[in-house]
Amino acid sequence: MGDASNEQIHAEISKLYDEWFEAIPRHDHAFFERVLSDDWHYTNYFGEVRGKREYLTYIAPVGPDVPPNRLVELLVRRFEPILIVHGVYVVSDEFAPAAGPETRFTAVWIRRDGEWKALAHHATTVPRA
Repeated sequence: MGDASNEQIHAEISKLYDEWFEAIPRHDHAFFERVLSDDWHYTNYFGEVRGKREYLTYIAPVGPDVPPNRLVELLVRRFEPILIVHGVYVVSDEFAPAAGPETRFTAVWIRRDGEWKALAHHATTVPRA
């Protein structure tokens, strides 16, 4: 990771989020097996905590016709070999909470064996203006 520029790392993480959002409606479990660490923790905007297996169950109802979430903001902070990322993504209206479709998040990633692994993800709904 030390040889990669900030721009390269930002592009890699941005691409992973695009792939993540596309993998949800495709039920691409192989993507999540590869990218989520086995001890990954997800805290959603209701304060519910899920691990990797529970997350796959949580996203299972998303149908293939649901538009993927859309990343609209991403800040990547390097603390090698860890990254802390902050951003905003927009959830399709069908799955958006009543408060609004924008979700602000903080996540932790680590580079293991040359691959990025997600360690944690915390999401908060951005209230409608």
